[in-house]
Amino acid sequence: MMRRLRHAVVITVAIGLLGSCSSGDEPSRHERAIAWADQVCGSIRAGGEALSALPDIDPAKPVKSKRNVLGYLDTVSTALDDMASDLHTAGTPPVRGGMATYGSAMETIEDLSSAVDDATTRLRAAEVRDRESLRKALTGVGTVFTKVSTGAGPAGELSANPALRQVFADAERCEGIDSVIAAR
Repeated sequence: MMRRLRHAVVITVAIGLLGSCSSGDEPSRHERAIAWADQVCGSIRAGGEALSALPDIDPAKPVKSKRNVLGYLDTVSTALDDMASDLHTAGTPPVRGGMATYGSAMETIEDLSSAVDDATTRLRAAEVRDRESLRKALTGVGTVFTKVSTGAGPAGELSANPALRQVFADAERCEGIDSVIAAR
């Protein structure tokens, strides 16, 4: 009888110890948030770099200028698609207000993508032969340049959340990301 009782106590203690060991292995909410930020900061950085690589526009070379602007718009479109994909893969940030922040960032990406796609379609259809036709073709694209380059974009939406702003500051792969956001 004593032996059975001792076995039961030993088994109970062992189960308790095993249970406490496994719960200690789980990352904290802040650690999960940092891991989330590490997933998306590369995409934010790449998007900022794509936006800052403005096309060369030379009115004396209208056809080449049109090609350069189309290349830029394609690069921006790809960067936005990559950012949307990376955010989707990372999911909702595990911070207070994460769902709303994620939704705002994804909505901003959708809006920007739609504007870039519309501008690309209009510019591809435009017949550019000379300075005046280039000027007319780029007039419609100018609003997209403004929209893409003046707002804080999806990165601004994410960093507007105070909890995520702190996470970005703490995440190693996000070092310097605030300058990418501020440059916008």
